[in-house]
Amino acid sequence: MQIKKFIYFFVISFLIMSVFWAVLVNSSADYTTSSKLTQREEKAKKEENRKGGIWEAVNKLKKELTEIWQAVDNLQTAVTNLQGNIINLQAQLNALKKNCPEDMAKINDYCIDKEANQPNFWEDQVKKCGDEGKRICLMSEWHYACQLNNSEIAEIGKLIEWADDYRLNLPKYLPGCLMTAMGDRSEKRYARCCKDL
Repeated sequence: MQIKKFIYFFVISFLIMSVFWAVLVNSSADYTTSSKLTQREEKAKKEENRKGGIWEAVNKLKKELTEIWQAVDNLQTAVTNLQGNIINLQAQLNALKKNCPEDMAKINDYCIDKEANQPNFWEDQVKKCGDEGKRICLMSEWHYACQLNNSEIAEIGKLIEWADDYRLNLPKYLPGCLMTAMGDRSEKRYARCCKDL
């Protein structure tokens, strides 16, 4: 009976130890597996975060590039508009150049003063025209304007006026539309300024 008890005790102890050992091994395996799984999950999560950070940076870069391209497009539009404005301004400037100032009448490719300058010496008349960005009219210009009988040009042909002899700075006075005479620089005469278009 004693041996029976001993065997019985031994078997039961063995079974308990086996169960305990199985639980312990299982628990350890679960822990190891769980630990390995947790490490894998963490690694996967880190990788995912890293990839997510890269994609976030890529998306941010795409957005910045889109904004830069939009700014470049806006700049190109502004430059195109500016070029159009410059072309319009050049056209207006050219139109102004081809028109005479209000105090001058247009005759072919030049302008002539509508009113004669008050009588003065030759040099003073030349200087006055030069100061206004004009010049003393050539005899040919003055004669042509006089013969047109243009009502805009006041008293042309009725006043004795200075005119330049082919820009040689030789004073001539013009007492009528078809008459010319050498001028004495010490005399005061009327004069008209002309301007090329």
